[in-house]
Amino acid sequence: MLKRLDLFLMISYNELNKAADIVTKKAMKIRYAENVNGNIAEPRTNRKPDKEEKNMKKLLAVMLASMMVAAMAPALAETTLKVAGWDTTTTPYYAAIKEGYEAANPDVKIEWVDLASQDYNVKASTMLAGGDTTDLYCVKELSDMQNWAKEGLIVPMTEQIAADGVDMTKYAGMDSCYVALTDGQQYALPFRADYWVMFYNKDLFDQAGMAYPTNDWTWDEYAQMARDVHEKTGAYGTHYPPGSPAWRTGRSATA
Repeated sequence: MLKRLDLFLMISYNELNKAADIVTKKAMKIRYAENVNGNIAEPRTNRKPDKEEKNMKKLLAVMLASMMVAAMAPALAETTLKVAGWDTTTTPYYAAIKEGYEAANPDVKIEWVDLASQDYNVKASTMLAGGDTTDLYCVKELSDMQNWAKEGLIVPMTEQIAADGVDMTKYAGMDSCYVALTDGQQYALPFRADYWVMFYNKDLFDQAGMAYPTNDWTWDEYAQMARDVHEKTGAYGTHYPPGSPAWRTGRSATA
């Protein structure tokens, strides 16, 4: 783009000089004096340009400046954001996000950086630690985001959220999942929701002599049942222990 712009400016500058020379020569030709022998005298090269010539040169200069601004504006205004995600080519809502954001922000283009779902956590962490130039990263595991924040690999959004007046109530408490434990800063915001399905081991509940969970149980009851199963059977009571990032996700989902 810069090479094309340089060429455009060079051509425009040359054309301006040509136009200015034409104006000057035309004015000089008008002022040719005819001597007594009928011969054409030499032009007066040291004369001062008249008002007409000055206005013409100003007009040409303004035209050139306008063309320069018009040529440079698209290159300076457009921004491309590289966003890392997983399975971006096969997940419909990624295309919808790109289309909607670009429609609302015509000067910004979204470029997805597609990473395989099964390798996302390791690949994204490696890219961040290696100084990759990707602008934004989707968060797949909250534990990864906590580590990225702790290691200073990502920047907080707290000030930008306050400056833009973002209504945090629409996230129904889910935004708290993306607050770093190290500094209390907001590092991400949710843009989608998943449904979780709970599987439980009926044999362990029978062994512990406990009633099976019901559809209306709470996260507090879930935590207590996990402790009770462990105390009575010695088996791990849950895959997500209370206090883990996944536990915090579930707790916030019910806020």
